[in-house]
Parts: sequence; structure tokens; C-alpha cells
Amino acid sequence: MKTKLPILLLTLVLALTMAVPLAFGAPSVMVDGKKVNFDVELGVENGRTLVPVRAIFEALNAKVKWVGGETKPAVLANKGATEIKLEVGSITAYRNGVPIKLDVPARVVNNRTMVPIRFIGESFGDKVDWDNKTETIVITSAITIADVDLIKETVAIRNNSVKNFDLTGWYLRSKTAKEPYQFPDGYTLKAGSTAFIHSGPMATESLPAHLFWTKDYMWNNDEDQANLYDSTANIVYSWPR
Repeated sequence: MKTKLPILLLTLVLALTMAVPLAFGAPSVMVDGKKVNFDVELGVENGRTLVPVRAIFEALNAKVKWVGGETKPAVLANKGATEIKLEVGSITAYRNGVPIKLDVPARVVNNRTMVPIRFIGESFGDKVDWDNKTETIVITSAITIADVDLIKETVAIRNNSVKNFDLTGWYLRSKTAKEPYQFPDGYTLKAGSTAFIHSGPMATESLPAHLFWTKDYMWNNDEDQANLYDSTANIVYSWPR
């Protein structure tokens, strides 16, 4: 009995030493101008904000599922050509199969899986900013519909990220249009640039900034909604928000 007690105490001390505290009361999160509502408190670890996995992936229009089973649970998320894998408790994540070291791992807190929000947003190419005045994490999708001009029949597609995006397989659809606009194979929207998709009788094309859709009218009323889809037919952005 005398030999077991020191071992038990040592085990307890090591467990407490290795445990990383997770603080709560984290900042708000905005995605493309809309506040993301979470059903649990966000956590902060080593200056990194952790958020519930499903809520943030859905806010970013990513498809998410669980893999690995009970022995090695992991989150697998897809958005366009990007796949992210985060193993619970591991500081190594994977972006399209390439290992990336994390400052903090995905964690299970009160039976909820929490993941680092900045890594996720930036892995998808989204812009992640901090608004110190309002204490808000502001995420802007990499590719957005910047504007729909119903009079000129023109849609502006903006690349807000710091990298070029290959829009092969992406398409734009209006709520009332019969045929979507399909981006040309190999079409690249450069970082910080805007492309204009034209329809209507006056539509013309002048690559790379101006793209021709059709001579038909596509935007006939104020209620018409525009949806931008990626190569996996997932809605990336909707206008109006």
C-alpha cells in the first residue's frame, strides 16, 4: 500500500499538469455579415477560439461528417476542392491530405466537439479578421456574389482571398432562370479581383473580367435570388443575404 500511494499522486499531478484549461466567454462570430448563433459557449485556448464543429462548418457552407470510429474519431469537411480532416486531440490536421500543425487541437468539451475557427476559415481560403471594437471574429467567404444589377443584368463575383481560385465546375443560377451560367474550364479568378457575368440583349464578353451568359433576360424582378455553386454543387453564396 505504501508504494501505490506515491504512484497515484504522481499520476494525478501529471494529469493536472498536462491538462490545458479552456476558458469560456469567447467573442462573437460573423460570417458574411450574419451573426452565427451557437447553442453552447465558445472556448478560448492559447489565444485561439474554439467553436462547435457542425455549426461553424454549416455557416461556412461546408459538408461535414465523422470518420475514424470510436478509437480515432475525426471530422472530415469538404468545400469545393478543399478537404479538411481534424482528428480529435491531435495537433496535426490535414488539408487535401497535407499535414498542418495546429496551435490547439480539436477537443471534446461537455460532449461537444470544438474546433479552432481561424484554421478552418483560412483553410477554405476565407478571410478571417478580428474586430477589436466589437470583439468579433469576422469571416468573409473567399468567393462571394458582390452585387446583382437587375437593370444592367450583371452579376459581380468577388474573390476576397489572398489566393487565386480555379472556378472550373462552378456555376451561377437565378431563381427563375432555366439555364445556369457555367464558368469556363480552367477559369481562374485572381486574388482580390472581381468578375462580371453579363446577360440580357446588351451582353458581351471581354475576358477575363467580363463573362457572357446569354442574350436572354435573367433578372426580371426584385424577388429573384442568385445562388453561386461550387464544383460539388454546394451553395457557396446566396444573394441577397
